[in-house]
Amino acid sequence: MELCIIKNSKGEALYIKKSVRELQPDGTKKPRKKTVMSLGYLEDLKKEYDDPVAHFREVARQMTEEERTRKTKVNLGDVDFNELYEYSGGAGAGPDDGSFNYMYGHLPLSLVYHQLEIDKFLTARRGRWGVDANLESITRLLVFGRVLFPSSKLSTHAQRGRLIMGSSKFSEDDVYRSLPFLASVKDDLVAHLDRKVRERYGRDSSLMYYDVTNYYYETDEDDPDWALEDGVTAPGLRKRGCSKEHRPNPIVQLGLFMDADGLPVTYGIFPGNNNDVTTFRPMIRQVRDSMGMEGMIYVADKGMMSGDNVGHIILQRCGYVISSSVRKADSATVGFVLDEKGYVRSADGEFKYKSRIVPVRRRVRNEETGKVSEVRLNEVQVCFWSRKYRDRTAAERDQALEKAGKERNVFNVHGVRHLFSTEAYDKDTGELLEGIEYARCLDSDKLEQERALDGYYMICSNVIGTDGDESAWDGAFRWRKQDGLFQLNRPVGPLDIIDMYRGLWRIEESFKLTKSSLRTRPCYVRKPESIEAHMLTCFLALLLVRVLELKVLKGKFSHEELIDALRQACVTNVNGNYFMNSCCPDVMRYISDVTGLRMNKKYYTLQELRTLHNSTKKI
Repeated sequence: MELCIIKNSKGEALYIKKSVRELQPDGTKKPRKKTVMSLGYLEDLKKEYDDPVAHFREVARQMTEEERTRKTKVNLGDVDFNELYEYSGGAGAGPDDGSFNYMYGHLPLSLVYHQLEIDKFLTARRGRWGVDANLESITRLLVFGRVLFPSSKLSTHAQRGRLIMGSSKFSEDDVYRSLPFLASVKDDLVAHLDRKVRERYGRDSSLMYYDVTNYYYETDEDDPDWALEDGVTAPGLRKRGCSKEHRPNPIVQLGLFMDADGLPVTYGIFPGNNNDVTTFRPMIRQVRDSMGMEGMIYVADKGMMSGDNVGHIILQRCGYVISSSVRKADSATVGFVLDEKGYVRSADGEFKYKSRIVPVRRRVRNEETGKVSEVRLNEVQVCFWSRKYRDRTAAERDQALEKAGKERNVFNVHGVRHLFSTEAYDKDTGELLEGIEYARCLDSDKLEQERALDGYYMICSNVIGTDGDESAWDGAFRWRKQDGLFQLNRPVGPLDIIDMYRGLWRIEESFKLTKSSLRTRPCYVRKPESIEAHMLTCFLALLLVRVLELKVLKGKFSHEELIDALRQACVTNVNGNYFMNSCCPDVMRYISDVTGLRMNKKYYTLQELRTLHNSTKKI
């Protein structure tokens, strides 16, 4: 509806009209304006209304909304509640073919997907696809399916009818043919995503958190080495190694970098028999070479605490914050930790901390020549004690000792072998002998030493802050060549170092998300390029969920609540072309408010659903 003003000999007449298309004798439809209401002349209406034009424009708008509501209102009186499905001789109609319900929880994911311009990145490389089908549509299906109904590639393709994603057609063979191409553009795509995240949402890469996990595969055999050109071989990826889940299956190692906000930055995959510590330097090179990142602080747990890794960070003139085991430290360090002098205590006595800067020697290996040299530099050591950490450690050790006491097995001591001494003795005389009988006894001295260090841990770093005596300088940081310290242009105390390290829990949470909600494992693909493509789609799914959670929703809802809501978002066909929203949790209402997507309506037409999907490409 719209307000029209028509001039004639008597003055300006006001009408409310609407656009219609009338059928002509030749079968065509001709558009015209149909008068809905004649309002009178403007001069006469001014006697009744202060601003007749503004008033009746609002009336026309309200009439438009009322007519739209009447058109989309479902008449349940026309529904036969005794109607049954007819036997079709096959699988029959149902949710999977999309004719009776659709999932629309992919719409917020589609919004972020297009804001990051993943579709433009893939479309720009159309000439390199080597696949007749639309690979961009295949990628969207694999990524959205990983969040909404995670399963194998074959099963995801079979469930494609549950989503409204356009008219692009592709077969299950096309899905598998697309995997090598996705693997080939992985590095470029990850670098593209980093740029777009910075432009659209902002990214704090001053801190780069790193950790490693692994994923098991449904196979019993390790992969052989793959033959490359010129007689060169590449190690197979699926290898038996130290599984995080204690499974006997072959695994693949995955290293992940995360920024200070909790958004994933990049990842790398490695053979399953690689030690965690060996993955750190290749990932640092990837961040530096492929993504052009420099001047960062790397944060990792004690599994990455090797001389080569720390030395490599120093050679890059970057900072590090890495935990170190107090129990494996030298006697001088243990003495410093246990010395109560210098500790700053909290008011409630729940924690205490202190720090010092000490000269250390680090081994540095030249990656080109393999030559090992030793450098001397200063290092910040932050000691921290927590009552909760102490109580938890003591409870876990007591539980292990109790199990070991009941087991009475010399070779199974439930993780506390270092607290026991094993001796051979003569039962009659008590004389120690060899090869007679073994007994196990608890070493009380070792136990007391263990208990003394309960609750303590240490963080090693080369990060310092400004000193009041220093002159001002430009930039957020600088490298102090004279002592190997990474100096931030702001005050940095022991609690700041501790807070930097504590952010590492988020990357562990991301690993849990991939293994539980996104079901990245078990994995069924076997070729290296297929494994790379599988991990890439899982990485994209993780990034979209994290951006929605942290940047769009501002952390108002957890990722568990978000994913549950996206999976519940379904519309069900109730009458002809009309669909009813079967579930609208608070998360979806909030998404509708902050994004402008109308996902909180009770009823939709099929065309409205398609329009809603298309709108995610424009917002």
